[in-house]
Amino acid sequence: MSDMQSARRFGCVLVVLMLCCMFPLTSAQLPTAPGVEIDCADKNPELDVHPLNDPTVEITCTVS
Repeated sequence: MSDMQSARRFGCVLVVLMLCCMFPLTSAQLPTAPGVEIDCADKNPELDVHPLNDPTVEITCTVS
């Protein structure tokens, strides 16, 4: 097999593999069972998780 044919074959395989990565997985499209819903009184809770900060934070949420 010539170098040109093997390079062309390698290029085609590479393109096919790249195209396969672009398609979404079908498992991501399947509907799932109902999950846990969390409803917080403050709709935008913020928490500073920097290692040097240690504030006391209280967030009240309802799990249903």
